[in-house]
Amino acid sequence: MNSLPNHRFQNKSFYQLSFDGGHLTQYGGLIFFQELFSQLKLKERISKYLVTNDQRRYCRYSDSDILVQFLFQLLTGYGTDYACKELSADTYFPKLLEGGQLASQPTLSRFLSRTDEETVHSLRCLNLELVEFFLQFHQLNQLIVDIDSTHFTTYGKQEGVAYNAHYRAHGYHPLYAFEGKTGYCFNAQLRPGNRYCSEEADSFITPVLERFNQLLFRMDSGFATPKLYDLIEKTGQY
Repeated sequence: MNSLPNHRFQNKSFYQLSFDGGHLTQYGGLIFFQELFSQLKLKERISKYLVTNDQRRYCRYSDSDILVQFLFQLLTGYGTDYACKELSADTYFPKLLEGGQLASQPTLSRFLSRTDEETVHSLRCLNLELVEFFLQFHQLNQLIVDIDSTHFTTYGKQEGVAYNAHYRAHGYHPLYAFEGKTGYCFNAQLRPGNRYCSEEADSFITPVLERFNQLLFRMDSGFATPKLYDLIEKTGQY
């Protein structure tokens, strides 16, 4: 049997990576993400930031457990709560989680119903901490903040959909901020399709200004507003 060299991961189990033979799973590559999550202490970071309207007195799965499960599901291409039914039938996938068992579809659904705008804000704070952690390995003298909007055309009656005259289509008009050299995402914000590109851009970049130094901003003319320029200049950035 042709195998990759044996490797012991941070979790206490031993896995042999192989290209043929035995009982196979299509989710074997997730072990590398499990290793990454372990090295990052991701669950501890999530517990530190995650805010939900959780009023449960007794529970088997914490909200941090459920969010980690959602991350693994998204990595496999399953973005819905009911996908856990199919994934639980795989003998390997549940072992990626601490308890070795997946939370049920109703549990995932109730978790989503507990989330709100405060939850989104808490996850943005978590994201900035992770970006700051990874940037330390690049030793950059200056960070380039690329800010831009884009359009996602929709074909239904989704919440928040609106007509955008520039793109001549109904959809969303989200706002993004990326680090220009590494591609790390500083922030992302979903907005209705009829929002102007620079609308809410000042509050959008404020967390970045508060956390990072030596910033160079790169934006197109749609963001050339006095309010945004004044905010950036007050912090001594460019």
